[in-house]
Amino acid sequence: SRPANSAPSHGYSHRVPVDGSPYPARATFVLTHDEVFVPIVVRRPPGEGPFPVITMGRGDGRGGLPHVLREVTRLAPMQDLMIARGYAVAYVNYRNEVPRLYGRQGPAVNLADDISGGEGLTLKSAATLDSDDLAAIWRYLAAQTWARPDAIGAIGVSHGGEMILKALAAGALLAAGALAAGAEAELQSEGTPASAARHGG
Repeated sequence: SRPANSAPSHGYSHRVPVDGSPYPARATFVLTHDEVFVPIVVRRPPGEGPFPVITMGRGDGRGGLPHVLREVTRLAPMQDLMIARGYAVAYVNYRNEVPRLYGRQGPAVNLADDISGGEGLTLKSAATLDSDDLAAIWRYLAAQTWARPDAIGAIGVSHGGEMILKALAAGALLAAGALAAGAEAELQSEGTPASAARHGG
């Protein structure tokens, strides 16, 4: 099949309050590479920006928007300090992990429709992974007028940290990443080529 274009990055959002915080939030559904939507919650300083952006996430994708809203409530004091310092923050979620699939398939690319008889479907060459969703979220944020596309960073705890590594290894762009107890099992199982850059040579 011939390659096909991806739909432009976009999302749908609505405003939600954050108890005890002067900074509201926008619950947003972001289009992924295979044209489903994943939930994030975006909070940012007043004004038009552009602002540097930090994404935050932990664990395997689960719980949908209620999970993201609970995490924003739990982390609101820390996020408020970040926002007061001029950062926009986005708590992210993504699809469930497919264990041990990373590295065993090529990148998921769009294929032109050659099976429906003219319906114009977008087909996929492989399954989309949770780390592909994270990369799609970064692309969405980079496209926002209030965001600095050259200043998007990420914090990931456990599997959220592994996701950052996987998305970067697949070519996603990020200014900085911080892993807190980042899981690395699948990355380690892939092996590290001798040509890979190493601290101290």
